[in-house]
Amino acid sequence: VIDERVTISVDPRDPELGFPLMTKQGVGHFQDHLPVAHPATWIERGVLRAESYDRNYGTKYLGRNEGLPNFGAFRMSGGTTSIAEMIATTARGLLVTRFDQIDGPDSKAVVCRGYTRDGLWLIENGKLSKPVSNLVFVESILFALNNIEQLGPPQRVFHPVQSGSFGTWWYDPQPVIAPPLKIRDFSFTAVSTAI
Repeated sequence: VIDERVTISVDPRDPELGFPLMTKQGVGHFQDHLPVAHPATWIERGVLRAESYDRNYGTKYLGRNEGLPNFGAFRMSGGTTSIAEMIATTARGLLVTRFDQIDGPDSKAVVCRGYTRDGLWLIENGKLSKPVSNLVFVESILFALNNIEQLGPPQRVFHPVQSGSFGTWWYDPQPVIAPPLKIRDFSFTAVSTAI
């Protein structure tokens, strides 16, 4: 489903990734959505290997007495290309420092919408040339992860969850280890007025 260089997994015993702690008590049917307490590989070398499911589905259809939820904590494989090398090999592009306020208007197509934040830079002829205004993006994660040109070494990144975005049983923040990516044809759709 995505570039064969990419594996996405979670392991609560991973000392770098750690494991998200529940900040609020689950209530009602959300009690079935307890965190995964064992390793799971969602995508292995680009191939979808597992999907999340709740305890009821696991019991009824899979003969398991547990769910396999995906709460956003994950580790993504990477490569060896530095950000400096990515910039040096770019004729014209953008260096995105961070994305913010990401939401998914179309979950079936895995399309997300969000904004750039904390510095957006124009790259020209392999060098940072000037800062540019923040932009809005609308992009399919599957499309983006199939257009990877280069991957850097994975690193722990800041990955907050907006308060209350998934009820009282969500985690804040999510531990994530992911590489910097050089992606071609990423869809920026508008200029943002945010600083």
